Amino acid sequence: MEDEINLWLKSKRKYSTGLELFDKYVRIRSLSRIFHVRGPTPKNKQTLAYELNKLLRKLNEVPRQKTVITPLAEATNLVPAPEEPCPSLDLKSQQKGCYKILDHLHPLLSAGDKATRMKVAFEILETDDRLQGINTKLKFFEEHGVVPPEPEKKSEQPVGANSEAELIKRQMAVRVYISRYKRKVKEGKSLKVIARNQELLAKFQMEMDDINSKLNK
Repeated sequence: MEDEINLWLKSKRKYSTGLELFDKYVRIRSLSRIFHVRGPTPKNKQTLAYELNKLLRKLNEVPRQKTVITPLAEATNLVPAPEEPCPSLDLKSQQKGCYKILDHLHPLLSAGDKATRMKVAFEILETDDRLQGINTKLKFFEEHGVVPPEPEKKSEQPVGANSEAELIKRQMAVRVYISRYKRKVKEGKSLKVIARNQELLAKFQMEMDDINSKLNK
């Protein structure tokens, strides 16, 4: 059993072969019906790999020595342990949270003074970057059955906010944002989304003009 599942997990994970292993060893009727009826969808492939991987981990657990259990402890052990959550569910929860934050922040772009609107724009960018990272992880999980490791954070020497080096660094970042939002305006599928991205684009173009003005002094 272990060799068969291990071999499948390390291979290209042919859906029909994985389904045979699932029906043979896991035997969860409700999931099996979904796998057979809906076929090799990305979600089904992901869940199939997760269930077989979970079974393999259980098989590899070292059996514990039996101990004498008191009636109270025995009653406690009757409570089933919660199943380990699928990593993709946590990522999708984070994804949903990002969309809620963006829906809350976008209306604020037209309220308050310039400094407040700029702060909101930065928060939108940070959330948008986080959302893109979550989407990348979800795609990787669907293809490989595991969540990719977090990249190591590189420490940076602090630089004065008004120094030339910091302004140049910010100029490069803003240039990337301008390119991104120009593309989003061009590819927007609804007037509401296009309007939001146009407003953000205008904010960053204004910031770029401000940076260029300071650097040219």
